[in-house]
Amino acid sequence: MLTHNSVFRITHLNDFEFVGNETGSDGIIKALVLQTAVLKEDDLKNNIAHNDDKEDFIIDNPQGNGFVGLDTVYVGSYEDYKINKSGVSFHIESSPYAVVEQLSENTCRVRVSNASKYIGKYVTLVARDKKDPYTVVAKKEILIIS
Repeated sequence: MLTHNSVFRITHLNDFEFVGNETGSDGIIKALVLQTAVLKEDDLKNNIAHNDDKEDFIIDNPQGNGFVGLDTVYVGSYEDYKINKSGVSFHIESSPYAVVEQLSENTCRVRVSNASKYIGKYVTLVARDKKDPYTVVAKKEILIIS
């Protein structure tokens, strides 16, 4: 972590370009990184990142009344979400950086802006009953990641 608001994920290590195998001198290790969101599991005091093997999680919905889809969406990308109920309309709650597109009676697509300043922000996807728009059928918090 470089600053209190910026964390980075290492995507590639390159330690073979400038290694002095023939001269015996020390080499240079290059790292390619992507800026990512601060997780609640990160140890900010000691600058230690939480490195979970899982990046995306599928919601298991045994009741059948909520959204099925990823908990995250990549910045500048989109994800599709499904609900096990027809006759709903999909909305994004007060978010200038995401839009929702209805694909079918029970499926929608959430598109997120490609501005990196939105990494770490949440989008709230809402399904409302078409007959009674004040009735919320389901809500889902979606984290924007890089």
